[in-house]
This record gives sequence, structure tokens and C-alpha cells, in this order.
Amino acid sequence: MNECYQRDTCPDSVSECVNSEGSFQCDCINGYAKDEYDRCQDIDECEDETHDCNHEGGALCKNEDGSFHCECPIGYLFQLDGSCLDNNECRSHSACREHAICKNIPGDYECECIEGFGTNGKTKHNLICRDIDECLHPERYNLCDKTATCENNEGSFECICGEGYERKLPRVEGENMCVNINECMSAKLNHCYTEGTCIDTEGSYTCGCPDGYLGDGHDCENINECNDGSHDCDAENGICLDNAGSFICQCNLGYQQGSSKTEL
Repeated sequence: MNECYQRDTCPDSVSECVNSEGSFQCDCINGYAKDEYDRCQDIDECEDETHDCNHEGGALCKNEDGSFHCECPIGYLFQLDGSCLDNNECRSHSACREHAICKNIPGDYECECIEGFGTNGKTKHNLICRDIDECLHPERYNLCDKTATCENNEGSFECICGEGYERKLPRVEGENMCVNINECMSAKLNHCYTEGTCIDTEGSYTCGCPDGYLGDGHDCENINECNDGSHDCDAENGICLDNAGSFICQCNLGYQQGSSKTEL
């Protein structure tokens, strides 16, 4: 008689009936072994090291009922030889948000804000980076000196020189960032009258009219000395002739110029 044909010959689902001459026995199926009470219990292959996971390659053994499986730690990928290779999450363009760079680390990654951006968040993945207004915190940053104005822009800042000044390049530590422009060195830099005078000042310049002209130094008009009476020609024996910036005395017929402008 084959007792194994009868239902429920063996007491549980993890044992199987093995028929023998005149009898039978219940053996544990693969992955189970009998305990001291003759009951089939799960074999923990991970604990007794009967598994074939690639420990040297970083693989982990996870026990399960009647068996086991091999898996990689979070942040690692299975290879054909059963080893685990770090998954470089930074290869994905969506790993970090805008204005942040991805730094791969074993089994994980970190997001860091690029220069000029910062965050108050403590998360290393879903990092939100916002522009730092360096101009609001001159005590934290090596910013502009007193000769320049700080102007914030996205991710950085710029030192703007005031009117009449320009950046000194290369910058020398301890010296002013902006230096005075000598507008008098070139007619393109000033608006003085062409024949007038230009005097450079700190951050600006002043203009003057040449002798014989009146004006503000930018617009100058010739003084007609002959009309306003400021000439010294002999009014009886000569005439005054105006010219640009001055005048000349011309003697009447029969007179020549002497020490008194006209002389017989």
C-alpha cells in the first residue's frame, strides 16, 4: 500500500511523503530542515552561509521562507556576476533641481547649490537653490569698496563705478577698485569747447572758455571788443576790427601804428 496516495499523509505543506516498502516517511522540501521536534523549519541560508550571494562584490543575502534571494544595497545595481556596482544617479538630468550640481557618492548622491546660490533646506536630494543677494551681506563676502556700488544679479554681483570713474584692472588688494577718469585726455570724453580749457577733477572735470570768449566752457561765443568798447584802439585816427578771440587796430589813411596804436 502506498500511503503517499492518501490525503494529508504528511502534516504540513513544507514536507513531502516518500513511500517505502511497508511504510513511508515525511521529508522536508528544499529550503527546510527538521528540528528537534521532527518539524520542518525554514533554513536561514543567509545565517548559515549556504547561499551563493556575491558578498565580496557587495551583494546582500535576504532570507525568505524556503529560500533566499540576493540583492544590492540601495543605490547599487546588480551585475551579471552577482556583484553590485554603484548607481551613478548624477547621470540623470533630473537628479537635482535648477542651480544645483549633483555629486555622486557610494550608494547615493548629494545636490549642492552652485556658487552664488544658497538654500535653507537640509535635504541633500530635493534641494531648492535661490539666488544669494551678496549686496545685502557685505560682511560675508569680499564685495565692492567705497568707490563702487554693489549691484546684485542672478548668481553673482557686479561692482559699478560711479560717473567719472572706471574699474582698475587688474585689481590690487588694498587699492581702490575704481579710479578717476581723466576726461581731459581725450576730446571724446569731455564736452568742453574745442579751443577752450579742460581741467580734470576727482570724478569729473571743468571747462573754461579761451581768452576773448564768453560762456560756460561748453558753449563759448566770441567777444566783440569793438562793439562793447573794451578795445584800446585810437578811436579818432583808426578803427577796431574784431576777429576770433581778439581784435586788431587799423590806422586811418596817413597814420601808422605806434605805441599809441595809431601815430602820424
